[in-house]
Amino acid sequence: MVWLDLSYNYLVNIEDEILKFPQLTTLYLQCNYIKNLDETRKLAQLSDLKTLNLFGNPIEQVPGYRMFVLGAIYSENDALKRLD
Repeated sequence: MVWLDLSYNYLVNIEDEILKFPQLTTLYLQCNYIKNLDETRKLAQLSDLKTLNLFGNPIEQVPGYRMFVLGAIYSENDALKRLD
């Protein structure tokens, strides 16, 4: 299991550098400032990603945000088992 915790870092975007860790299984991005749902599309490239935490970001306020994120990630892979 490979995990990365970037919680509480004032992140506004999901940077492409995260994609340099293709074996990433768990990614914590909680309590940042991510507000653009399209940023989550990048995470579909992480084919081993099983757990994603976006709790406490402004995108949570967007109606249907969880369904959007799930759809964006499942468009490329179906490994994700846990969201927030």
